[in-house]
Amino acid sequence: MMWKRLVCALSGLLCLGASPPASHVLIRGGHVFDGTGAKAMRADVLISGDRIVAVGPDLQAPRDSRVVDAPGMTVLPGLHDLHTHLRSPGFDAPDDLGKAYAGHLLNGVTSVNDFSVSGEMLSPIREMVASGEVAAPQLQLAIRIGVPGGHGTEYGWGDFFTMEAATPRAAELAMNRALAYQPDVIKVFADGWRYGRSPDINSMSLPTLRAIVNRAHEAGIAVITHGDAGRRQDRCGGWRGRAWPRHRRRARGRRADRTDEGERHGLCPDHGRLRAAAGPRLPSG
Repeated sequence: MMWKRLVCALSGLLCLGASPPASHVLIRGGHVFDGTGAKAMRADVLISGDRIVAVGPDLQAPRDSRVVDAPGMTVLPGLHDLHTHLRSPGFDAPDDLGKAYAGHLLNGVTSVNDFSVSGEMLSPIREMVASGEVAAPQLQLAIRIGVPGGHGTEYGWGDFFTMEAATPRAAELAMNRALAYQPDVIKVFADGWRYGRSPDINSMSLPTLRAIVNRAHEAGIAVITHGDAGRRQDRCGGWRGRAWPRHRRRARGRRADRTDEGERHGLCPDHGRLRAAAGPRLPSG
């Protein structure tokens, strides 16, 4: 099967069995995609600890290396799931959360944006992952904010799960609560459009959304707003700079934060969602 021919190695996580970790890993002779957009090349990849230290032909393995022969296999950076709900299988069986993490790792997904957690879950999840008892992708954990009767609040889960704000003042108070949990990202349910499958529900006003985004920007935290770009394009007004949530990727010998298209921050429609990344305050008018 195709997945058996995938070696997700550039993140330092190997889909090649449960052998004890070595201080060095040399993946030899694979078909390497380096994540830059360049064409694949036949090359070796040398990993030291959790860092890629060399990519090229005929690399020499240090003595203590684990060597993986990968001819005919594909080597590529760990994939990033930008929108998932890892908690959803854990409602009835909490142990399924670890299974959700494992499912991503075994399929080469080494970074995820998880939009299904509440504030009180962030610290326990981080402690669990930091302990090493549960293997997990790199997690970007979100706090959710919506409006009463809006998307994200309609299933009766309560304000503990999706914080509610109907006015700019309420948004300030919600952000006070949200920031205390030190989220990696804020997810805002800005639009009540229900994909045409059911009647629309409540949407968030632009002043309320602006209050949330400005406060998040002051804290250096990215914001993703969930909405219908086509029907609510007026919300973007003149804010045409595209920005994406910052996410960490592994680069050779280092870690890096990346924003696509530079530091042009604001709100814009893309793939059915309005997205805002940390940056300057939004215009007031």
